[in-house]
Amino acid sequence: MTLPSAPVLLFAALLAGQAAPQASAPQTPAQQTGIEQTEVQPAKGQQAPLTDEEIQQAVRQLSAASFSQRQEASERLWRAGRAAEPALRQAVESSDREVVFRAGLILEQFHFGIFADTPPQIIALIESYRGGDLQAKEHALERLRERGATSTMLRLMRYDSIRA
Repeated sequence: MTLPSAPVLLFAALLAGQAAPQASAPQTPAQQTGIEQTEVQPAKGQQAPLTDEEIQQAVRQLSAASFSQRQEASERLWRAGRAAEPALRQAVESSDREVVFRAGLILEQFHFGIFADTPPQIIALIESYRGGDLQAKEHALERLRERGATSTMLRLMRYDSIRA
């Protein structure tokens, strides 16, 4: 019989310690999931989501000769969020190492739930978990639980189980 890993046991303990919800006004889906959103919202200053053609153009710019153009393309793709995932998955198959590297970094951020609308506090907790020892992971999971970010907790747990 295989015993669950320490992070899995920690996650179960944290969930078990979660207080039962008190009767109150109904919550919106955004409130129910804490700070996480399932739909990508346009970034500040961006009028509308990128079109498929704009996403493809940004992917092509990942190999631009100009560093600033590559940076801008990376930023636009990251801000596009889930809409850019299919194009980024194709981009990691490119023969251009720069494109593979940049597309891979963006996809990694998405994998952990780091999108343009992810609050900085949540990003800090994700990074703390990813780079931390067991105590740091426990602390990050507890803070995420307090914020109702259980889907982020699950993503992090999957990350640990894949690495193990």
